[in-house]
Amino acid sequence: MELFNFLPQTFLGDILLSGKSRNNQYGYQPNFSRFPLDLGGKAKWTVINGQERDIYLTTAPLKIVINRLANMYANGRWEHLDRNGEPIPMEKSKILQRLAQPNIWQSKNEFMFQWFAQRCVYGRIYTYQLLPSKLLEAPLAMWNLPPSRTSVKRTGNIWTVTKIEDLIEGFSLINDDGKTDTQFTPSEIIMFTLPDCDDPLMTESPLVSIRMEISNSRAAMVFRNIILTKKGAIGAWSSAAKDVTGSVALTPDEEEKMIREMQSMYGIGDEQMSFMISSKELKWSPATYPTKEMMLFEEIDANKRAMIDLFGGNDNMFSRPASGKGDTFTNVEMGEKICYQDTMTPIGHDMASAFANRLGVTEKGESLRYAFDHLPVMQQDEKKRADTVLIKATAYQMLTQNGFNKEEASTATDLDEPKAAPPKPAAVPKPSLP
Repeated sequence: MELFNFLPQTFLGDILLSGKSRNNQYGYQPNFSRFPLDLGGKAKWTVINGQERDIYLTTAPLKIVINRLANMYANGRWEHLDRNGEPIPMEKSKILQRLAQPNIWQSKNEFMFQWFAQRCVYGRIYTYQLLPSKLLEAPLAMWNLPPSRTSVKRTGNIWTVTKIEDLIEGFSLINDDGKTDTQFTPSEIIMFTLPDCDDPLMTESPLVSIRMEISNSRAAMVFRNIILTKKGAIGAWSSAAKDVTGSVALTPDEEEKMIREMQSMYGIGDEQMSFMISSKELKWSPATYPTKEMMLFEEIDANKRAMIDLFGGNDNMFSRPASGKGDTFTNVEMGEKICYQDTMTPIGHDMASAFANRLGVTEKGESLRYAFDHLPVMQQDEKKRADTVLIKATAYQMLTQNGFNKEEASTATDLDEPKAAPPKPAAVPKPSLP
C-alpha cells in the first residue's frame, strides 16, 4: 500500500512525479503504462492509521501548528492544593517534585510538550507511573509511552463495570527491537483519549478528520518542489531563419558553439557580456509556469487554518501569508489568550483531575491544578480590573469628602466603601442639585 498518493491518476500526474521512488514519502513512482486520460480516478489522500508519526514529522504546516500549541501548553504551572484549596509548597509535596522532574531525562516542559503532541497526533496518551510500592507518596518516574507501539487489551465490558481492572486487562508495549514486548497493569498506566462519539475508551487519530487537508498541503508542496527543481531549463534558443522549405534548424556545430559561448562569454559576471551577437536569426522561448494562478500558497494556508481549528488554536497566533493582513501584536496577543482560555485550560483541568485520581491525591481530599493564570497574557484582565477599582475608589472618596453620603457615592461609582482608600484628593465644591 502506498503511503502518500497525491495527484490524480492522470498522465500529467505521472509526468510531474517522474523520478520519485515509491519509498519517497512525498510522491509515488509514475506508471507510464497507465491510460493517459484516466480522468475518472478517485481522489487520493494520505493514509493515516499507522503513519501518524511520519505524517507529523514531514508535514510542515501540521507540525508547526502542533508544536506551537504544545509549547503553549508546556507553559502551564502545576499546583498542589490542600483540603481548603490552599497551595502546598513544593518542598512539602512529593507529587509536585515529581511533576517538576517527571523522569531522569525529561524536564517538566519536555514531558508536557510530548504529552500534548501525542494527544494531537494520536488522540491517546499512555502515561506510565513507576510506583513499585503503594506506600510511596509519588511515583519514582513518569513516562509517556509511544502510542504507536502501545496496545490495549480490553475485557469487553464497558457499561456495567466500576473499576479500571474490569475495563482493561492490561497494556502491551512493543520494545525497540520490534520482537519483544513489555506488559503493564491497568494501575501502572494513566490513559487519556480524545472523546469519541461511540467508544468511551478508544478513538481514532484526529489526523483522520483532516486527511484531505494534509494530502492537499503535501501535494502543493510537492508540486512547488518539482517546479523549482525538476522543470529543466529556463528557456530555449532556437533558429528563426527560414528558407523556401520552411524553418532552418541550427547545425550540430552551431548548437555546440552557442552552448560553449553561452557558458563562457555571456552572463551577469564582471567579465561577461549581457548581450550576444549571432550570425543567424535566433528567437528565445522562455519556459515559465503559472504557479501564482495555481494558488498553491493559498491552498496550504487554507489547509493550515483547518488544522488550527481542529486542535483548538487561533489563527492570529500563527504566521500569515505574504499579504500579512491582520498580523498585529494585539491580534496575536488576543489569539493566545482565547486559546489559553478555551483550549489549554479545559485540557489542563482534565489532565490534573486524572493525575490527582490516579496518584492518590483525591483520596486525601486534596487536588491538583494545571493552570496558566500566571502568564502575562492571562494577567492583563486582572490589571485592568485593578485599575478600574482604583479609579472607582478614588471617585468614591472624592464624592464622600465633598458632601455626598456613602449610599450616593456607592451608587454613582458602582462600588462599595473601599477598605483602603487612596490618598485624599483636593476638595471641590459640591454641585447644587436641581
